[in-house]
Amino acid sequence: DIPNSKKYPVLYLLHGIGGDEYEWLNNGKPQVILDNLYAENKVVPMIVVLPNGRAMKDDRATGDIMAPDKVQAFATFEKDFTF
Repeated sequence: DIPNSKKYPVLYLLHGIGGDEYEWLNNGKPQVILDNLYAENKVVPMIVVLPNGRAMKDDRATGDIMAPDKVQAFATFEKDFTF
């Protein structure tokens, strides 16, 4: 049980274009890196979030990642995110 009063830092691991929420787990091995850092007391306990940052509803990391509809969706997402 985690006490409600305890606050934890949050680390967001964002995938790159064409990736999804599994990109870090399949290619980056954050669980190994963080376990080693914890063992060496180089990081504090934290919440790690690996979101799906795809710009289109129900989009997956398959097919042509540069298809016009995907590029437009990302441009809209970027505009919404930065303004």
